[in-house]
Amino acid sequence: PSPDTFQPERYLPAASPLNLAFFFGFGRRICPGLHIAMNSLFIGITRILWAFDINPIIDSDGKPVIPSTD
Repeated sequence: PSPDTFQPERYLPAASPLNLAFFFGFGRRICPGLHIAMNSLFIGITRILWAFDINPIIDSDGKPVIPSTD
């Protein structure tokens, strides 16, 4: 390890699941808007999926082009 270089990944554990509710606090000081924010995100995403046809693009041969995950 080189202590003189900035490497933020050294402070992150290898396999730690993120708890999204952590950003809203916890315990007695939890944000009262937690449920409103989460429900607003859910409603926004579902309305986008409802309103638009999301399809892969079609190449010149008429086959769908699936994007790579790399």
